[in-house]
Amino acid sequence: MRDPLIEFQEVSKAFDGKVILDRVDLSIYPSEVTTLLGKSGVGKSVTLKLIMGLVLPDSGKILYKGKELWRMSKKEKSAMKHELEFMFQGNALFDSLNIFENIALPLRETTALSQAAIEKKVQEKIDFLELTGHDKKFPAEVSGGMRKRVALARALVTEPQVVLFDEPTTGLDPVRKINVLSLIVDNQRKFGFTGVLVSHDVPDVLYISNRIVLLDEGRVLFQGGPMELEHHPHALVREFLDSLQDLENRVIDIKSGRDFESDFEASFSHLSDHRPYTVFVLSLGNLSAVQEALGQVTAHRLIAFIAGVLKKNLEGLGGITGRKNYNTLIGVVPKSSREIDPILGEVQDALLGIDFLKQPPAGDDCVPLRLAYGAVQATGSKNFQSLADTAMSRQTSFLEMGCLAWTENEDAS
Repeated sequence: MRDPLIEFQEVSKAFDGKVILDRVDLSIYPSEVTTLLGKSGVGKSVTLKLIMGLVLPDSGKILYKGKELWRMSKKEKSAMKHELEFMFQGNALFDSLNIFENIALPLRETTALSQAAIEKKVQEKIDFLELTGHDKKFPAEVSGGMRKRVALARALVTEPQVVLFDEPTTGLDPVRKINVLSLIVDNQRKFGFTGVLVSHDVPDVLYISNRIVLLDEGRVLFQGGPMELEHHPHALVREFLDSLQDLENRVIDIKSGRDFESDFEASFSHLSDHRPYTVFVLSLGNLSAVQEALGQVTAHRLIAFIAGVLKKNLEGLGGITGRKNYNTLIGVVPKSSREIDPILGEVQDALLGIDFLKQPPAGDDCVPLRLAYGAVQATGSKNFQSLADTAMSRQTSFLEMGCLAWTENEDAS
Protein backbone atom coordinates (compact mmCIF):
# COMPACT_ATOMS: atom_id res chain seq x y z
CA MET A 1 0.00 0.00 0.00
CA ARG A 2 1.33 3.44 -0.94
CA ASP A 3 2.20 5.96 1.73
CA PRO A 4 0.72 9.46 1.34
CA LEU A 5 3.10 12.31 0.62
CA ILE A 6 0.93 14.74 2.61
CA GLU A 7 -1.45 13.62 5.33
CA PHE A 8 -3.95 15.41 7.58
CA GLN A 9 -4.88 13.61 10.78
CA GLU A 10 -7.96 15.05 12.52
CA VAL A 11 -6.97 18.60 11.58
CA SER A 12 -9.22 21.43 12.79
CA LYS A 13 -9.03 25.15 12.06
CA ALA A 14 -11.30 28.04 13.01
CA PHE A 15 -11.20 31.80 12.40
CA ASP A 16 -13.01 34.19 14.75
CA GLY A 17 -14.99 31.32 16.20
CA LYS A 18 -16.10 29.97 12.81
CA VAL A 19 -15.01 26.39 12.22
CA ILE A 20 -13.46 26.01 8.75
CA LEU A 21 -12.02 22.50 9.08
CA ASP A 22 -13.40 20.04 11.61
CA ARG A 23 -11.21 17.01 12.39
CA VAL A 24 -10.29 16.47 8.77
CA ASP A 25 -8.48 13.32 7.64
CA LEU A 26 -6.93 13.75 4.21
CA SER A 27 -4.32 11.91 2.12
CA ILE A 28 -2.45 13.28 -0.91
CA TYR A 29 -0.32 10.77 -2.81
CA PRO A 30 2.93 11.43 -4.69
CA SER A 31 3.01 12.15 -8.44
CA GLU A 32 -0.76 12.58 -8.63
CA VAL A 33 -3.11 15.50 -9.21
CA THR A 34 -5.53 15.89 -6.30
CA THR A 35 -8.34 18.42 -6.62
CA LEU A 36 -10.21 19.95 -3.69
CA LEU A 37 -13.85 20.64 -4.55
CA GLY A 38 -16.69 22.20 -2.61
CA LYS A 39 -18.69 25.37 -2.11
CA SER A 40 -17.07 28.68 -1.27
CA GLY A 41 -15.86 28.96 2.33
CA VAL A 42 -15.59 25.23 3.07
CA GLY A 43 -11.84 25.33 3.71
CA LYS A 44 -10.22 24.51 0.36
CA SER A 45 -7.80 27.43 0.25
CA VAL A 46 -7.16 27.11 3.99
CA THR A 47 -6.08 23.52 3.36
CA LEU A 48 -3.41 24.75 0.93
CA LYS A 49 -2.20 27.37 3.41
CA LEU A 50 -1.95 24.73 6.11
CA ILE A 51 0.20 22.58 3.85
CA MET A 52 2.45 25.56 3.11
CA GLY A 53 2.69 26.45 6.80
CA LEU A 54 1.16 29.89 6.18
CA VAL A 55 -1.39 29.16 8.93
CA LEU A 56 -1.24 26.73 11.86
CA PRO A 57 -3.89 24.13 12.71
CA ASP A 58 -5.77 24.50 15.99
CA SER A 59 -5.50 20.77 16.54
CA GLY A 60 -4.52 17.60 14.73
CA LYS A 61 -1.40 16.70 12.76
CA ILE A 62 -0.12 17.51 9.27
CA LEU A 63 2.54 15.15 7.96
CA TYR A 64 4.89 15.59 5.03
CA LYS A 65 6.73 12.44 3.97
CA GLY A 66 5.66 10.90 7.27
CA LYS A 67 7.02 13.70 9.47
CA GLU A 68 4.84 16.08 11.42
CA LEU A 69 5.35 19.65 10.18
CA TRP A 70 5.61 21.24 13.59
CA ARG A 71 8.16 18.69 14.84
CA MET A 72 10.56 19.14 11.94
CA SER A 73 14.02 20.53 12.51
CA LYS A 74 15.00 23.80 10.84
CA LYS A 75 16.93 21.84 8.25
CA GLU A 76 13.92 19.62 7.47
CA LYS A 77 11.58 22.60 7.22
CA SER A 78 13.99 24.34 4.87
CA ALA A 79 14.21 21.25 2.68
CA MET A 80 10.42 20.96 2.57
CA LYS A 81 10.07 24.64 1.67
CA HIS A 82 12.35 24.14 -1.32
CA GLU A 83 10.24 21.18 -2.48
CA LEU A 84 6.91 23.08 -2.48
CA GLU A 85 5.66 25.88 -4.71
CA PHE A 86 2.40 27.81 -4.57
CA MET A 87 0.53 29.27 -7.54
CA PHE A 88 -1.68 31.94 -6.01
CA GLN A 89 -5.23 32.66 -7.14
CA GLY A 90 -4.33 36.21 -8.21
CA ASN A 91 -0.98 35.11 -9.72
CA ALA A 92 0.96 37.33 -7.21
CA LEU A 93 3.31 38.61 -9.90
CA PHE A 94 5.49 41.62 -9.10
CA ASP A 95 4.44 44.56 -11.25
CA SER A 96 7.90 46.13 -11.01
CA LEU A 97 9.62 43.05 -12.47
CA ASN A 98 9.41 41.96 -16.09
CA ILE A 99 8.25 38.47 -16.99
CA PHE A 100 11.76 37.03 -17.08
CA GLU A 101 12.62 38.40 -13.62
CA ASN A 102 9.28 37.25 -12.17
CA ILE A 103 10.02 33.70 -13.29
CA ALA A 104 13.65 33.89 -12.13
CA LEU A 105 12.79 35.19 -8.65
CA PRO A 106 12.46 31.79 -6.86
CA LEU A 107 15.81 30.69 -8.29
CA ARG A 108 17.51 33.86 -7.09
CA GLU A 109 15.96 33.58 -3.61
CA THR A 110 16.34 29.85 -2.93
CA THR A 111 19.35 28.63 -4.92
CA ALA A 112 23.01 29.47 -5.45
CA LEU A 113 22.86 28.97 -9.20
CA SER A 114 25.01 31.09 -11.47
CA GLN A 115 23.44 33.75 -13.67
CA ALA A 116 23.99 31.55 -16.72
CA ALA A 117 22.24 28.58 -15.07
CA ILE A 118 19.32 30.76 -13.99
CA GLU A 119 18.94 32.17 -17.49
CA LYS A 120 18.95 28.66 -18.97
CA LYS A 121 16.24 27.36 -16.60
CA VAL A 122 14.04 30.43 -17.05
CA GLN A 123 14.37 30.30 -20.83
CA GLU A 124 13.36 26.63 -20.82
CA LYS A 125 10.11 27.49 -19.01
CA ILE A 126 9.50 30.53 -21.23
CA ASP A 127 9.81 28.38 -24.34
CA PHE A 128 7.77 25.48 -22.95
CA LEU A 129 4.90 27.73 -21.85
CA GLU A 130 4.90 29.70 -25.11
CA LEU A 131 6.04 32.98 -23.58
CA THR A 132 8.87 33.51 -26.06
CA GLY A 133 9.20 37.13 -27.11
CA HIS A 134 7.35 38.45 -24.06
CA ASP A 135 10.11 38.03 -21.44
CA LYS A 136 10.96 41.76 -21.33
CA LYS A 137 7.35 42.83 -20.89
CA PHE A 138 5.79 43.64 -17.52
CA PRO A 139 2.70 41.84 -16.15
CA ALA A 140 0.44 44.81 -16.90
CA GLU A 141 1.44 44.61 -20.56
CA VAL A 142 0.21 41.07 -21.21
CA SER A 143 -3.18 39.33 -21.14
CA GLY A 144 -4.72 37.59 -18.14
CA GLY A 145 -4.14 34.18 -19.72
CA MET A 146 -0.49 34.99 -20.28
CA ARG A 147 -0.09 36.15 -16.67
CA LYS A 148 -1.42 32.73 -15.61
CA ARG A 149 1.27 31.08 -17.72
CA VAL A 150 3.92 33.33 -16.18
CA ALA A 151 2.74 32.34 -12.69
CA LEU A 152 2.81 28.68 -13.70
CA ALA A 153 6.34 29.06 -15.12
CA ARG A 154 7.49 30.67 -11.88
CA ALA A 155 5.93 27.86 -9.84
CA LEU A 156 7.69 25.21 -11.94
CA VAL A 157 11.09 26.83 -12.50
CA THR A 158 12.62 25.33 -9.34
CA GLU A 159 11.39 21.87 -10.41
CA PRO A 160 9.44 21.36 -7.17
CA GLN A 161 8.12 18.05 -5.91
CA VAL A 162 4.78 19.60 -4.96
CA VAL A 163 2.84 22.44 -6.60
CA LEU A 164 -0.25 23.91 -4.93
CA PHE A 165 -2.72 25.69 -7.23
CA ASP A 166 -5.30 28.03 -5.69
CA GLU A 167 -8.05 28.61 -8.27
CA PRO A 168 -5.59 28.66 -11.21
CA THR A 169 -8.26 29.48 -13.81
CA THR A 170 -10.24 32.18 -12.00
CA GLY A 171 -11.28 34.98 -14.32
CA LEU A 172 -10.33 33.21 -17.54
CA ASP A 173 -12.61 32.64 -20.51
CA PRO A 174 -13.42 28.98 -21.38
CA VAL A 175 -10.66 28.62 -23.99
CA ARG A 176 -7.90 30.02 -21.74
CA LYS A 177 -9.27 28.04 -18.79
CA ILE A 178 -8.85 24.78 -20.71
CA ASN A 179 -5.41 25.91 -21.86
CA VAL A 180 -4.24 26.49 -18.27
CA LEU A 181 -5.63 23.14 -17.08
CA SER A 182 -3.94 21.46 -20.05
CA LEU A 183 -0.66 23.15 -19.15
CA ILE A 184 -0.94 21.90 -15.57
CA VAL A 185 -1.55 18.29 -16.58
CA ASP A 186 1.07 18.38 -19.37
CA ASN A 187 3.70 19.73 -16.98
CA GLN A 188 2.69 17.26 -14.28
CA ARG A 189 3.20 14.38 -16.70
CA LYS A 190 6.53 15.77 -17.87
CA PHE A 191 8.02 16.63 -14.48
CA GLY A 192 6.12 14.19 -12.24
CA PHE A 193 5.32 16.67 -9.47
CA THR A 194 2.47 16.21 -7.02
CA GLY A 195 -0.29 18.69 -7.84
CA VAL A 196 -2.95 19.91 -5.42
CA LEU A 197 -5.66 22.09 -6.95
CA VAL A 198 -8.44 24.17 -5.49
CA SER A 199 -10.99 24.67 -8.24
CA HIS A 200 -14.63 25.27 -9.14
CA ASP A 201 -14.13 24.22 -12.76
CA VAL A 202 -16.26 21.12 -12.78
CA PRO A 203 -16.41 18.89 -14.75
CA ASP A 204 -13.13 19.99 -16.40
CA VAL A 205 -10.92 19.22 -13.39
CA LEU A 206 -12.40 15.72 -13.11
CA TYR A 207 -10.67 14.87 -16.38
CA ILE A 208 -7.19 15.88 -15.18
CA SER A 209 -7.39 14.65 -11.57
CA ASN A 210 -6.23 11.33 -10.16
CA ARG A 211 -8.06 11.99 -6.89
CA ILE A 212 -10.95 14.18 -5.79
CA VAL A 213 -11.51 15.52 -2.28
CA LEU A 214 -15.02 16.88 -1.67
CA LEU A 215 -15.33 19.24 1.32
CA ASP A 216 -18.57 20.37 2.91
CA GLU A 217 -19.11 22.25 6.19
CA GLY A 218 -15.56 21.58 7.34
CA ARG A 219 -15.62 17.84 6.76
CA VAL A 220 -14.37 15.56 3.98
CA LEU A 221 -17.42 13.94 2.37
CA PHE A 222 -15.41 11.99 -0.15
CA GLN A 223 -11.85 11.31 -1.27
CA GLY A 224 -10.97 8.97 -4.08
CA GLY A 225 -10.89 8.66 -7.86
CA PRO A 226 -13.29 10.51 -10.19
CA MET A 227 -15.01 7.23 -11.14
CA GLU A 228 -15.48 6.35 -7.47
CA LEU A 229 -17.04 9.78 -6.92
CA GLU A 230 -19.66 9.08 -9.57
CA HIS A 231 -20.78 5.91 -7.77
CA HIS A 232 -20.55 7.14 -4.19
CA PRO A 233 -23.82 6.55 -2.25
CA HIS A 234 -23.65 9.53 0.15
CA ALA A 235 -26.70 11.77 -0.35
CA LEU A 236 -24.67 15.01 -0.32
CA VAL A 237 -22.21 13.57 -2.82
CA ARG A 238 -25.13 12.63 -5.06
CA GLU A 239 -26.54 16.14 -4.66
CA PHE A 240 -23.16 17.60 -5.61
CA LEU A 241 -22.94 15.43 -8.73
CA ASP A 242 -26.48 16.32 -9.71
CA SER A 243 -25.58 20.00 -9.42
CA LEU A 244 -22.75 19.50 -11.94
CA GLN A 245 -25.30 18.59 -14.57
CA ASP A 246 -27.88 21.15 -13.49
CA LEU A 247 -27.32 23.68 -16.29
CA GLU A 248 -27.24 21.03 -19.01
CA ASN A 249 -30.34 19.39 -17.56
CA ARG A 250 -32.13 22.74 -17.54
CA VAL A 251 -31.23 23.26 -21.19
CA ILE A 252 -32.47 19.75 -22.01
CA ASP A 253 -35.52 20.37 -19.79
CA ILE A 254 -35.06 17.16 -17.83
CA LYS A 255 -34.92 16.51 -14.10
CA SER A 256 -32.42 14.55 -12.06
CA GLY A 257 -31.64 13.58 -8.48
CA ARG A 258 -34.12 14.59 -5.82
CA ASP A 259 -36.35 16.47 -8.28
CA PHE A 260 -36.94 13.34 -10.32
CA GLU A 261 -37.43 11.21 -7.20
CA SER A 262 -40.04 13.71 -5.99
CA ASP A 263 -41.86 13.38 -9.32
CA PHE A 264 -41.81 9.62 -8.91
CA GLU A 265 -43.28 9.83 -5.41
CA ALA A 266 -46.00 12.22 -6.57
CA SER A 267 -46.95 10.22 -9.66
CA PHE A 268 -46.48 6.56 -8.72
CA SER A 269 -46.44 6.02 -4.96
CA HIS A 270 -50.27 6.10 -4.83
CA LEU A 271 -50.81 3.44 -7.50
CA SER A 272 -52.64 0.30 -6.38
CA ASP A 273 -50.96 -3.08 -6.15
CA HIS A 274 -52.92 -4.16 -9.23
CA ARG A 275 -51.58 -1.52 -11.58
CA PRO A 276 -48.04 -2.14 -12.84
CA TYR A 277 -45.46 0.46 -13.73
CA THR A 278 -42.01 0.08 -15.21
CA VAL A 279 -38.78 1.82 -14.21
CA PHE A 280 -36.23 1.76 -17.03
CA VAL A 281 -32.77 3.15 -17.75
CA LEU A 282 -31.10 3.93 -21.05
CA SER A 283 -27.30 4.29 -20.90
CA LEU A 284 -24.87 5.68 -23.43
CA GLY A 285 -21.82 3.81 -22.20
CA ASN A 286 -19.26 5.68 -24.28
CA LEU A 287 -20.51 9.25 -23.87
CA SER A 288 -17.09 10.28 -22.55
CA ALA A 289 -15.47 8.89 -25.71
CA VAL A 290 -17.94 10.87 -27.82
CA GLN A 291 -17.02 14.04 -25.93
CA GLU A 292 -13.29 13.40 -26.24
CA ALA A 293 -13.37 12.55 -29.95
CA LEU A 294 -16.11 14.83 -31.25
CA GLY A 295 -16.45 17.57 -28.66
CA GLN A 296 -18.67 18.55 -25.74
CA VAL A 297 -21.32 20.14 -27.96
CA THR A 298 -21.84 16.90 -29.90
CA ALA A 299 -22.03 14.90 -26.67
CA HIS A 300 -24.54 17.39 -25.26
CA ARG A 301 -26.64 17.28 -28.41
CA LEU A 302 -26.65 13.48 -28.34
CA ILE A 303 -27.88 13.16 -24.75
CA ALA A 304 -30.37 15.99 -25.39
CA PHE A 305 -31.71 14.27 -28.48
CA ILE A 306 -32.16 10.91 -26.73
CA ALA A 307 -33.91 12.65 -23.82
CA GLY A 308 -36.18 14.48 -26.26
CA VAL A 309 -37.10 11.26 -28.05
CA LEU A 310 -37.99 9.58 -24.77
CA LYS A 311 -40.13 12.50 -23.60
CA LYS A 312 -41.94 12.68 -26.93
CA ASN A 313 -42.74 8.98 -26.95
CA LEU A 314 -43.93 9.01 -23.34
CA GLU A 315 -46.30 11.95 -23.87
CA GLY A 316 -49.86 10.97 -23.15
CA LEU A 317 -48.86 7.83 -21.24
CA GLY A 318 -48.40 9.54 -17.89
CA GLY A 319 -44.71 8.67 -17.84
CA ILE A 320 -41.83 10.76 -16.52
CA THR A 321 -38.21 10.96 -17.68
CA GLY A 322 -35.06 12.18 -15.98
CA ARG A 323 -31.31 11.78 -15.78
CA LYS A 324 -29.80 9.23 -13.41
CA ASN A 325 -26.18 10.20 -14.00
CA TYR A 326 -23.86 11.66 -16.62
CA ASN A 327 -24.52 9.04 -19.29
CA THR A 328 -27.79 7.44 -18.17
CA LEU A 329 -31.40 8.54 -18.64
CA ILE A 330 -34.18 7.09 -16.52
CA GLY A 331 -37.92 6.85 -17.02
CA VAL A 332 -41.03 5.56 -15.28
CA VAL A 333 -44.16 4.55 -17.23
CA PRO A 334 -47.51 3.31 -15.83
CA LYS A 335 -47.32 0.29 -18.12
CA SER A 336 -45.99 -3.25 -17.89
CA SER A 337 -42.53 -3.89 -19.27
CA ARG A 338 -44.03 -5.66 -22.30
CA GLU A 339 -46.30 -2.72 -23.06
CA ILE A 340 -43.37 -0.34 -23.49
CA ASP A 341 -41.63 -2.48 -26.13
CA PRO A 342 -43.31 -0.53 -28.98
CA ILE A 343 -42.05 2.71 -27.40
CA LEU A 344 -38.51 1.36 -27.46
CA GLY A 345 -38.89 0.50 -31.13
CA GLU A 346 -39.87 4.09 -31.88
CA VAL A 347 -36.85 5.34 -29.94
CA GLN A 348 -34.56 3.10 -32.00
CA ASP A 349 -36.09 4.27 -35.27
CA ALA A 350 -35.68 7.91 -34.26
CA LEU A 351 -32.01 7.42 -33.37
CA LEU A 352 -31.30 5.59 -36.62
CA GLY A 353 -32.96 8.38 -38.58
CA ILE A 354 -31.17 11.46 -37.25
CA ASP A 355 -28.62 12.96 -39.63
CA PHE A 356 -25.64 13.44 -37.34
CA LEU A 357 -25.72 9.81 -36.16
CA LYS A 358 -25.32 8.36 -39.64
CA GLN A 359 -22.22 6.66 -41.01
CA PRO A 360 -19.71 9.40 -41.96
CA PRO A 361 -17.52 9.47 -45.07
CA ALA A 362 -14.50 7.18 -44.99
CA GLY A 363 -11.57 8.61 -43.07
CA ASP A 364 -13.59 10.95 -40.85
CA ASP A 365 -13.06 10.81 -37.10
CA CYS A 366 -15.79 8.83 -35.42
CA VAL A 367 -16.68 6.69 -32.43
CA PRO A 368 -19.14 3.79 -32.21
CA LEU A 369 -22.50 4.42 -30.56
CA ARG A 370 -23.66 1.88 -28.00
CA LEU A 371 -26.86 2.13 -25.96
CA ALA A 372 -27.88 -0.29 -23.19
CA TYR A 373 -31.37 -0.76 -21.75
CA GLY A 374 -32.57 -2.20 -18.44
CA ALA A 375 -35.98 -2.30 -16.77
CA VAL A 376 -37.86 -3.54 -13.74
CA GLN A 377 -41.64 -3.86 -13.33
CA ALA A 378 -43.27 -3.02 -10.01
CA THR A 379 -46.61 -2.33 -8.33
CA GLY A 380 -47.59 -0.23 -5.35
CA SER A 381 -45.26 1.87 -3.23
CA LYS A 382 -41.61 0.88 -3.69
CA ASN A 383 -38.21 2.39 -2.90
CA PHE A 384 -37.20 4.38 -5.96
CA GLN A 385 -33.44 3.97 -5.54
CA SER A 386 -33.81 0.20 -5.21
CA LEU A 387 -35.86 0.04 -8.40
CA ALA A 388 -33.38 2.23 -10.29
CA ASP A 389 -30.45 0.08 -9.14
CA THR A 390 -32.27 -3.08 -10.25
CA ALA A 391 -32.95 -1.58 -13.67
CA MET A 392 -29.26 -0.64 -13.97
CA SER A 393 -28.19 -4.19 -13.09
CA ARG A 394 -30.41 -5.65 -15.84
CA GLN A 395 -29.01 -3.63 -18.72
CA THR A 396 -28.43 -5.37 -22.03
CA SER A 397 -27.49 -4.06 -25.47
CA PHE A 398 -30.24 -1.89 -26.91
CA LEU A 399 -28.70 -0.25 -29.99
CA GLU A 400 -25.30 -0.34 -31.68
CA MET A 401 -24.15 1.82 -34.56
CA GLY A 402 -20.79 1.50 -36.25
CA CYS A 403 -19.88 5.15 -36.14
CA LEU A 404 -20.99 8.48 -34.75
CA ALA A 405 -19.49 11.57 -36.31
CA TRP A 406 -19.94 15.30 -36.54
CA THR A 407 -21.17 16.48 -39.95
CA GLU A 408 -21.46 19.94 -41.42
CA ASN A 409 -25.25 19.86 -41.20
CA GLU A 410 -25.27 18.96 -37.50
CA ASP A 411 -26.02 22.48 -36.34
CA ALA A 412 -28.92 22.67 -38.76
CA SER A 413 -30.43 19.32 -37.87
